[in-house]
Amino acid sequence: MGMNQLIPDRPANPQDAYRGPVALLKEAYEETESLGSTTILLAVLDNSTRVHGKLHPMVAVLTIGDCEMLMMRRLDGRQSPLQAVFHTEMQRIDGHSQTPLQLARVDDRVDPEFDEELALEVIERGSAVHCVSAYEGDILVLGSDGVFDNLYLEEIVEIVNETLPIPKPGPFVATQPVLLSHLARRLVDEAHAKSEVGLYGLPDTPIGLGGKMDDTSVVVGEVVEWTKAHSEVWAQVGCAPLSPMVKDVLQGGSLQP
Repeated sequence: MGMNQLIPDRPANPQDAYRGPVALLKEAYEETESLGSTTILLAVLDNSTRVHGKLHPMVAVLTIGDCEMLMMRRLDGRQSPLQAVFHTEMQRIDGHSQTPLQLARVDDRVDPEFDEELALEVIERGSAVHCVSAYEGDILVLGSDGVFDNLYLEEIVEIVNETLPIPKPGPFVATQPVLLSHLARRLVDEAHAKSEVGLYGLPDTPIGLGGKMDDTSVVVGEVVEWTKAHSEVWAQVGCAPLSPMVKDVLQGGSLQP
C-alpha cells in the first residue's frame, strides 16, 4: 500500500495519492480484520516534500507505543563516524515498561463496547508524528522495546560504527544488503546479551540492571537514491518466482524513497 503511493512516476488516481503517515496508517487499519493489539512504528521516506520551492526528501515517522527509531548521519564528512541526529521517544501509560500505548481491534469476548472509531481516534490523536530531513547515506535503526530497553543509544551508535565500514573516497556507494542484515542481527544479539549474568553481574541498561528478556524486532535501513533499476525490481514484486536479483534487493532492508 505504501509503495503503491510512494514509488516515483507510478500512475495513480488522485484519491490514492500519499497524504501522510496518519492517513496511510488509517487506511491500512481499515483494510485489516485480524483481532489483537500492537504497537506501531512507521517511517516513510517522501521525495515529494518541498522546502523553499525545492525538493527535499523527508522521513515522516509515526509511533504508537514503545517501538523507536534512531537516525544516524556522518556529520563531519563522508569518512567520519556516524552520529545520532534524531531519535523518537516511547509512549507508555504512566511510564510503565509493560504498558505501552497500543492500536487494537477486539471482539465481544474482550469488550462488547469496542468501536473501531476509537482505534482510528488513537491513530489521529494518540500517535506521535515527526518529520525529519533525510540525506543519502543516513542509517536508520527501527526497533522494538527489546532493543531500546536493553541498549543505550550510545551503545547502538557504537555497534553500528563497528559493523559498517567507513566509506571510501569517491562517489557514494550503497551498503551491501547482507551487511545491513548482519547489523540487525548483531543488535538483537547484543540486546539479548544484557539479560545474561557476566563476570561482574548483570549489565546496566536504560531500565536497570539486566534489562528484560523480550522478543526483539529490528529493521536497519540506509537512505539511497531511487533509480530506474529499483523501479524495475519493484515492478516484479508479487510475481512468482522472484529472480535472484529481486530477492537480494528485497532481503537487504535498505530504506529507499
